[in-house]
Amino acid sequence: MLPRRELKVGKGYINEEMWLVREVIQLRPMTVKYHTYHLSTGQLCGAPHECKKDQFIHWADREATEDEMANLQYEEAEALYSHEPIPVKWEPPSQSPEQALFNRSINR
Repeated sequence: MLPRRELKVGKGYINEEMWLVREVIQLRPMTVKYHTYHLSTGQLCGAPHECKKDQFIHWADREATEDEMANLQYEEAEALYSHEPIPVKWEPPSQSPEQALFNRSINR
Protein backbone atom coordinates (compact mmCIF):
# COMPACT_ATOMS: atom_id res chain seq x y z
CA MET A 1 0.00 0.00 0.00
CA LEU A 2 1.22 3.46 -0.89
CA PRO A 3 2.09 5.63 2.11
CA ARG A 4 -0.66 8.19 2.77
CA ARG A 5 0.53 11.17 0.83
CA GLU A 6 -0.86 13.43 -1.82
CA LEU A 7 -1.34 11.93 -5.28
CA LYS A 8 -0.26 14.11 -8.20
CA VAL A 9 -1.50 14.43 -11.78
CA GLY A 10 1.11 13.14 -14.22
CA LYS A 11 2.74 10.81 -11.70
CA GLY A 12 2.70 7.03 -12.03
CA TYR A 13 2.06 4.53 -9.28
CA ILE A 14 2.98 0.84 -9.42
CA ASN A 15 1.41 -2.39 -8.22
CA GLU A 16 4.43 -4.72 -8.17
CA GLU A 17 2.45 -7.96 -7.93
CA MET A 18 0.38 -7.14 -11.04
CA TRP A 19 3.26 -5.40 -12.93
CA LEU A 20 1.02 -2.44 -13.73
CA VAL A 21 1.50 1.33 -13.69
CA ARG A 22 -1.39 3.73 -13.19
CA GLU A 23 -0.72 7.25 -14.44
CA VAL A 24 -2.94 9.83 -12.73
CA ILE A 25 -4.65 12.00 -15.36
CA GLN A 26 -7.25 13.74 -13.19
CA LEU A 27 -7.82 14.25 -9.47
CA ARG A 28 -11.11 15.13 -7.85
CA PRO A 29 -11.77 15.49 -4.11
CA MET A 30 -12.81 11.83 -3.71
CA THR A 31 -11.77 10.11 -6.98
CA VAL A 32 -8.78 9.51 -9.24
CA LYS A 33 -8.93 9.08 -13.02
CA TYR A 34 -6.01 7.19 -14.54
CA HIS A 35 -4.50 5.32 -17.50
CA THR A 36 -3.12 1.83 -16.84
CA TYR A 37 0.04 0.53 -18.54
CA HIS A 38 1.94 -2.78 -18.45
CA LEU A 39 5.13 -2.15 -16.48
CA SER A 40 7.24 -4.54 -18.58
CA THR A 41 6.21 -3.29 -22.05
CA GLY A 42 4.86 0.19 -21.40
CA GLN A 43 1.74 -0.61 -23.45
CA LEU A 44 -1.63 0.94 -22.62
CA CYS A 45 -4.22 -1.35 -20.99
CA GLY A 46 -7.49 -0.02 -22.39
CA ALA A 47 -9.57 3.06 -21.68
CA PRO A 48 -9.09 5.43 -18.73
CA HIS A 49 -10.60 4.28 -15.44
CA GLU A 50 -11.74 5.99 -12.27
CA CYS A 51 -11.83 4.86 -8.65
CA LYS A 52 -11.94 6.27 -5.14
CA LYS A 53 -8.70 7.78 -3.83
CA ASP A 54 -8.58 5.32 -0.94
CA GLN A 55 -8.86 2.37 -3.35
CA PHE A 56 -6.10 3.80 -5.53
CA ILE A 57 -3.76 4.32 -2.56
CA HIS A 58 -4.47 0.79 -1.33
CA TRP A 59 -3.79 -0.65 -4.84
CA ALA A 60 -0.43 1.11 -5.31
CA ASP A 61 2.76 -0.18 -3.73
CA ARG A 62 4.97 2.77 -4.66
CA GLU A 63 5.51 5.75 -6.95
CA ALA A 64 7.07 4.97 -10.35
CA THR A 65 10.63 6.06 -11.04
CA GLU A 66 11.52 8.45 -13.87
CA ASP A 67 12.93 5.54 -15.90
CA GLU A 68 9.73 3.52 -15.47
CA MET A 69 7.62 6.51 -16.54
CA ALA A 70 9.85 7.10 -19.58
CA ASN A 71 9.07 3.54 -20.74
CA LEU A 72 5.31 4.22 -20.98
CA GLN A 73 3.79 4.59 -24.44
CA TYR A 74 1.86 7.84 -23.99
CA GLU A 75 1.27 8.34 -27.70
CA GLU A 76 -1.33 5.57 -27.84
CA ALA A 77 -3.35 7.02 -24.95
CA GLU A 78 -3.17 10.53 -26.43
CA ALA A 79 -4.27 9.31 -29.86
CA LEU A 80 -7.15 7.22 -28.54
CA TYR A 81 -8.46 9.36 -25.72
CA SER A 82 -7.62 12.95 -26.61
CA HIS A 83 -10.55 15.32 -26.11
CA GLU A 84 -9.53 17.73 -28.82
CA PRO A 85 -12.28 18.10 -31.41
CA ILE A 86 -11.48 17.01 -34.93
CA PRO A 87 -11.92 19.96 -37.27
CA VAL A 88 -14.69 19.35 -39.78
CA LYS A 89 -15.27 21.63 -42.70
CA TRP A 90 -18.97 22.04 -43.35
CA GLU A 91 -20.16 22.84 -46.82
CA PRO A 92 -23.76 23.62 -47.66
CA PRO A 93 -25.45 21.08 -49.93
CA SER A 94 -25.16 21.82 -53.63
CA GLN A 95 -28.88 21.20 -54.07
CA SER A 96 -32.01 21.32 -51.97
CA PRO A 97 -33.23 18.12 -50.25
CA GLU A 98 -36.24 18.11 -52.55
CA GLN A 99 -34.02 18.32 -55.64
CA ALA A 100 -31.78 15.51 -54.35
CA LEU A 101 -34.82 13.29 -53.74
CA PHE A 102 -36.14 14.05 -57.22
CA ASN A 103 -32.76 13.23 -58.83
CA ARG A 104 -32.51 9.91 -56.94
CA SER A 105 -36.01 8.87 -58.02
CA ILE A 106 -35.32 9.74 -61.69
CA ASN A 107 -31.99 7.84 -61.73
CA ARG A 108 -33.50 4.54 -60.58
